[in-house]
Amino acid sequence: MPVFIAYPIRDQRLYNLSVKYFVKYGFKPVNVENMHLTILFIGDLSSVYIARIYKEVKNLLSKYSYLRLFVKGLTIIPPTKNTHIAVILDNDPRLIEFRARLLEKINRIYQVKDRFSFLPHVTIARRNKRKLHLKISEEELYNTIEIASKELPRSITVYKPYILITSPKGYIMYGLEK
Repeated sequence: MPVFIAYPIRDQRLYNLSVKYFVKYGFKPVNVENMHLTILFIGDLSSVYIARIYKEVKNLLSKYSYLRLFVKGLTIIPPTKNTHIAVILDNDPRLIEFRARLLEKINRIYQVKDRFSFLPHVTIARRNKRKLHLKISEEELYNTIEIASKELPRSITVYKPYILITSPKGYIMYGLEK
């Protein structure tokens, strides 16, 4: 199962923005209860590792249980595929420190293949797979992103990071209630 460390983002404003501007381009808004800020993708793990990792990082999860992050804007990721609309957040030093400390602790148990550069973001809409064949005017889409960016909140406050497990039935939030 793919496993992440993430913060839940429960911001109705972001959902409303995705509905208002991006549905017409074939994007499906991410439900508010599924919005999250991924801090670290750990890998495809068995449940044995998940319990050990949680035990190793639970103190860190509580230490970084509250952060206010500034919003930089909207973008399309990955830029070559135009499949996700994301809110880009400032690369806050506390976020970078949290991520580095998580990597250090988790690597004692499971070797994380940290192969992607870290771009703090919240995906607010995904391109509907059934509509991938539709051609989108990139110029029009980028203009819409520019207009929508003006309605973004200036900051987002995140609380209580958790271990996020992706399963065929959706996300499982491990450690959120503990």
